Amino acid sequence: MNNLPLHKLSLIELEELFSEVFDNYLDYEIVKKAYDFAKKAHAGQLRDEGREYIVHPLRMIITMFRDYQVDDRNMLVAALLHDVIEDTSISAEQIREEFGEKACDYVLALTRPRDANENPNDKFAAKKRKFEYYMQAPFKVKQIKLFDLIDNMLDWQYFPKNHPTTEKFPRWLFEYKHFVVPLAESVGPRYLEPISEVLSKMKKMGYEPKNGSYKA
Repeated sequence: MNNLPLHKLSLIELEELFSEVFDNYLDYEIVKKAYDFAKKAHAGQLRDEGREYIVHPLRMIITMFRDYQVDDRNMLVAALLHDVIEDTSISAEQIREEFGEKACDYVLALTRPRDANENPNDKFAAKKRKFEYYMQAPFKVKQIKLFDLIDNMLDWQYFPKNHPTTEKFPRWLFEYKHFVVPLAESVGPRYLEPISEVLSKMKKMGYEPKNGSYKA
């Protein structure tokens, strides 16, 4: 496998790396089952950069297992499924039945119920409340959430300046500075380091934190 950053790899390359990295993992079959489950549930969904949604949780678990030595089966399963309840028709009961109570509990802890009619102030307040919860959440929930947030922000540096998503960067940077950095500090320096690096890089690219309006 080449040495490109995970965010530069295609879905096929990521799937090959997944098989390679988890080759000798004792619980590979259940993690592979969770990956297939998530891929099917999120079929047709795209990320802001236009890539298949599933590249995001796939990169998360590769990073967790390969770079941070996280081998907790339930954490890996929950990372793969962390947006399934929030963004698809899959229910908590289905996850509990397929993957067990603990993995389902983690997914529920990572899920933010969304009100289709919420206004920008409501959305900001809901996010603030969720991060207040994360600050008091079990350590493993904090870890999974940080892998989610770190993977998301690592994408930012690859957006061209004229991409519509860059309009959201000032607001996202504000949220990371005020919500994510304290969460990372509560977990440990290894989690804070990649966040600080991207924040610094984004500043050099001309983006500054700003608590602006929310856009769909």
